Amino acid sequence: MIPRHAISYLTSWKSKAERKPLVIRGARQVGKTTLVKSFAETYDQFLYFNLDLEEDRSIFDSAKNIKDLIQVLFLSRQKVVTESSLIFIDEIQESGKAIRFLRYFHEEYPQLHVIAAGSLLEHALKDLRSFPVGRVEYLTIYPLNFREFLLGTNKQESADILNEVPIPDFAHEVLKNSFHEYAMIGGMPEVVRNYNEHGDLTRLQSTYQSILQGYMDDVPRYASTRNEAQVIQHVLQNAPQHAESRITFQNFAGSSYRAREVGEAFRSLQKTRLLYLLYPSTQVIPPPIPNKRKKPRLQFLDTGLMVKALNIYPKMLTTDDLNHLTRGRIAQHIVGQEIQAIHYEPSYLNMFWTRETSSDAEVDFLIEYQNMLVPVEVKSGKAGRLRSLYEFIDRCHHDIAVRLYAGNYLQQRVRTLKGKEFTLINLPYYLAGKIEAYIQRATS
Repeated sequence: MIPRHAISYLTSWKSKAERKPLVIRGARQVGKTTLVKSFAETYDQFLYFNLDLEEDRSIFDSAKNIKDLIQVLFLSRQKVVTESSLIFIDEIQESGKAIRFLRYFHEEYPQLHVIAAGSLLEHALKDLRSFPVGRVEYLTIYPLNFREFLLGTNKQESADILNEVPIPDFAHEVLKNSFHEYAMIGGMPEVVRNYNEHGDLTRLQSTYQSILQGYMDDVPRYASTRNEAQVIQHVLQNAPQHAESRITFQNFAGSSYRAREVGEAFRSLQKTRLLYLLYPSTQVIPPPIPNKRKKPRLQFLDTGLMVKALNIYPKMLTTDDLNHLTRGRIAQHIVGQEIQAIHYEPSYLNMFWTRETSSDAEVDFLIEYQNMLVPVEVKSGKAGRLRSLYEFIDRCHHDIAVRLYAGNYLQQRVRTLKGKEFTLINLPYYLAGKIEAYIQRATS
């Protein structure tokens, strides 16, 4: 079991006085089931039900009420009802009745600890008349973040140092090299376990392919028609090659598909959390509002899968700066993956900034911190090249900005081209998941 930071969230959930059933969302293969099974070790009893299995699904589908369901659940696992029991309903999207029962777990058996997970849950909800809104909590799981990758590859000391603010200078090269490795391998748990065991990139190729094929095989489960399935499969096959690009739906990836068809395919895949459409904001004050009239940027599930699709391992092995690869798309994507992974709420999506009147000024990410929208650029070179970031700072009411690059941590005061002085926090790529901690340090 690779230690996951979400364990701390689950521990907090367990101790809540007003605890609700917890629904865990996330793409297939990101470690939802393994996470819950590890957390279950903190309970006296663990009852696991996989609704992909007819035997388990029938328990929920045949139950007349919540009281009967509770009795059958415990009897089927030869357990006695106690408050130190964790009930885990995996692949809950396979039973609409099981989803509806979540409400009654909360209302009539609040003492029981109930977790549900479903990779295709959002697709099931469109055919469900009622969902227990307000009676459940949510947690989103992503591929391993950098710290989890370090733990999964037996680099405990590096993982501990990563939490130090500021990072000590002596650790820079080690962490930089490990992050470079992480960007190449990615954060899919099965891939990381394979790599940790064998240390062989060649052996990973079949694992990547198996994961991607599994996603392709899922498509008929939520596509309504054969044509819809074909469009979704086309988008899924080509999405890694277009990750971190601004895209148009019409004729995506050289196809003859219309904008409406491709847009629906992207939205279906976003529901499965295999990719995300990131729309820009034109605002400089919070909250940022996505402008869906502008072209979105595509974020794929995992940088390792993206690198596999681009087949750039030789270049990854010979460069010392991720920003030199694919015009900076690899560096930008792994940074985006890190920022996304620290947010548990299902509605969170990364956002970037463009000017209202044109798109020639673009800032890679926006971080909402207290009453500020902090611009974040992923770019190497001299600070004087950050022209889009300067434009944002000239328009906003604060004086904080972040740049992620291959160099050491450095906080400096610089001026925009119009003369506004501001604090530029220069962070190495591997601190992408710690941006808020460094903003706090700069503003305290």
